[in-house]
Amino acid sequence: MNIGYRLGWGLLGGLALAACDLDPKNLGNETDDGGSAEGSGGSDEDGSEGGSASMGTTVDPTSVDPVCEDGDAMMQECNDCTCVEGQWACTEIGCDPTEPPPAECEAGDTMMQDCNACSCLEGYWACTDLECPPDDGIAVCDDSAPHDGLDVDGIALAGDILLVDVGYGGGCAEHILAGCWDGSFAESDPVQVWAFVSHESNDDNCDAYLSDSIEIDLSPMKADYQAGYQQEHGAIMIHLEGWEPSILYEF
Repeated sequence: MNIGYRLGWGLLGGLALAACDLDPKNLGNETDDGGSAEGSGGSDEDGSEGGSASMGTTVDPTSVDPVCEDGDAMMQECNDCTCVEGQWACTEIGCDPTEPPPAECEAGDTMMQDCNACSCLEGYWACTDLECPPDDGIAVCDDSAPHDGLDVDGIALAGDILLVDVGYGGGCAEHILAGCWDGSFAESDPVQVWAFVSHESNDDNCDAYLSDSIEIDLSPMKADYQAGYQQEHGAIMIHLEGWEPSILYEF
């Protein structure tokens, strides 16, 4: 689903990271049965030291905060974890020694997977698990779309791009803005649609008032019009929540 977005940064709060192979997946700091993750230090029954990651400070995963210091490292069962940009990222490999998974990368390799940073730990990719902002085209959104409060302070339409200036309270977390519409055309001349700027505040309770803007590509809406009405050119009257008057989009 294509959605227009822009990130509004305050003082970024901690976001939980997760273990991943090529696709980030959620891992907590505990095993499935609620016990402590193994291999974080201490001695095994034979007196040998428990497994530890090869970089930074080895820590106990049951006591560590999701936010960490770059260079910290720990083991989660048989998986290596390291601190990437202040948050934990772990490999996700099977722990059955009779079926070791093949290596995926070489030490020192890095890559980006969407908006997530990945590095190679002991032959396997470890990636952060941040929610990636969507693409910049307006999308059909249902009631589950984030809809935290904001003010629409101004708009400008240039071709297919709708620029919307907004303001909102916060300052301590990442804010995600997106362009949404209901996906239907109300029959009139011109047809009408209802749209809004989706806003995910990530529970930012700080008191600063932030100004931001979002560029929303209206091309997906135009494509739906052209497919539905079999016309290359047309006009759409857009009712944007929080803004008067309506916006006439012609193409």
